[in-house]
Amino acid sequence: MKSYPPDFAAEHLPGARNVPDQVSAELAERVAPDRAAPVVVYCSGPYCNRSKIAAAAFVRLVYADVRVYAGGKQDWAQAGLVFESIRASTWDRKASWNRPRASIPTVA
Repeated sequence: MKSYPPDFAAEHLPGARNVPDQVSAELAERVAPDRAAPVVVYCSGPYCNRSKIAAAAFVRLVYADVRVYAGGKQDWAQAGLVFESIRASTWDRKASWNRPRASIPTVA
């Protein structure tokens, strides 16, 4: 089973994929293979800079549409929206927030 940081496993925006602090070309290709599709990164809230660092990395890797959800998890929770969590390789939902790493929600 794949290992996730505890804060990401506990709760994240639906469809998000965890991105560690360093975004390599290989990792970017794995989590967002379509460079023309929108990539949205977020953090725990408006005072976290990891999402901006991740966004800059995607821009350097020539992704066409990179956005930062500045309010992040804090804004999501305050809006009363649902989170996903990873528990023993299954997806559960819960509605509170904690401090995640920068993450990328899947964008349709």
